[in-house]
Amino acid sequence: MINDLLFLAVTLIISFVIDHYSLPYGRRSGSGLILHSGVVTAAYSLFLFLTGNPLLSSIITLSLQSALTAISNTKYKMLGEPLIFSDFLVLVSVARHPRFYLTALSSLTCWLLATVTPILLLFFIIFNNRQFSAHLSGFLLFALDCLFLYFALKTPIFNQLAIEPSLEKDSKKLGMIAVLFLYWQRWRGSPDPTPLNFQEECEEELDLSRKPEIILVIQCESFMDPAHLVPEGTRAPLPALQEAQKWAWKNGKLHVNGFGAYTMRTEYGVLFGREEKDLGFRQFDPFMTAKKEITYALSARLQHYGYQSFFVHPHDMRFYNRDDIMPSAGFSRLIGLDYFSSPKAGQRYVDDVTLGKKIIEIIEGNQHPTFIYTVTMENHGPWDADGKATPEALLLSYIRHAENSDKMLGGLVSYFKKAKKRAVIAFFGDHRPSIPEISVPTPERYTPYVLLCFDEEGIITPPQGQEEDLTPAGLHRLIFEYSQKLPDRKS
Repeated sequence: MINDLLFLAVTLIISFVIDHYSLPYGRRSGSGLILHSGVVTAAYSLFLFLTGNPLLSSIITLSLQSALTAISNTKYKMLGEPLIFSDFLVLVSVARHPRFYLTALSSLTCWLLATVTPILLLFFIIFNNRQFSAHLSGFLLFALDCLFLYFALKTPIFNQLAIEPSLEKDSKKLGMIAVLFLYWQRWRGSPDPTPLNFQEECEEELDLSRKPEIILVIQCESFMDPAHLVPEGTRAPLPALQEAQKWAWKNGKLHVNGFGAYTMRTEYGVLFGREEKDLGFRQFDPFMTAKKEITYALSARLQHYGYQSFFVHPHDMRFYNRDDIMPSAGFSRLIGLDYFSSPKAGQRYVDDVTLGKKIIEIIEGNQHPTFIYTVTMENHGPWDADGKATPEALLLSYIRHAENSDKMLGGLVSYFKKAKKRAVIAFFGDHRPSIPEISVPTPERYTPYVLLCFDEEGIITPPQGQEEDLTPAGLHRLIFEYSQKLPDRKS
């Protein structure tokens, strides 16, 4: 046991050194160091229980911390935030779609992960101690450490840590390991909101002559007008977006949470309408608890007003468990990758122009009031840069895809002008693209949004007032407001 504790002490000392290199770095508080020590001890003792070998347990623990630190630092540089507890769910998606994620890591990091992991597994098999007493000491140490962490979190000092999420500040103060553990605990204790009462919501009688026949929401992947990604005046705005902004009943900046990733945060805000301050620690991946908040979904609310709801996404619906969540949220049909032809030569995903045609096909084939929530894919990275890895080449590749998104928007606006259906279209970007040296994490993370209203003659209701900045949840409220009654052209 003494030998095990000596190796634990060495492991803790080295782990503090590794922690010094995690981003963002700041002076650690005493409570942060204690939590860090508790989590590292838990990892070491767990591996000691499994292997019975203190040296091997120390090596595995420190290797794991080093790998997490490298991944977290890469994420911080690309996306502007360190590793968070909800990121561990991504491991399932990495196995299904490795190119989505591994291209973000450096060649050295990928090489180290690919070589060190099998070596550690081999060591685990070869140097596993067969003596029961060696494993027992690991179990006892693990049990004691878990008890320590359990009661420590109930003391006033730790109970007051990270009451509300502030990832940048807490990461500097507590460190990556402590924040991973503490935020996970805070998330586990998050209360569920009171379910919405549809009966009370539906009491007000609707004017059916002003109710839209079509509500179309388009969540455009990694969408930002390239004119705002380059020096001002060096590139013209996207024409269809500019025209839509000119005629939109409402338009402005959509203040999204993530940068370069985290589609589900924006998607959840628009679809479920809950602000980040209300979500608390659920905001990092709100889809993890979505089925506990299902009554807030726009599709569930519109279902009670007679809308038939379609969720359209030309990709694997298992991402974020959409295949399970969306039917529970009131979507009667999920239109996934199976409903589309294979992507064109040289393309990884279904292009947005093709997606726009599918949307029109759905509208034409449905005679009921229809709500369509669409999540595009074309702009998703990694972008084909014609074999060149320069930021400029990546930007040019991104622009080609963004122009297709613009064509889709223009095509849908033209369709509704001719279709003569009362309709609401909301179009927005879920987050900005992450392009080295060109589009990098900053406090300014907004994307554009437009909301257009068409009357039964296909005439766009002219805009009222100035631009209005919204959160994704604010856009949810706006869409729901005009699902009840379209604005009057004369107002």
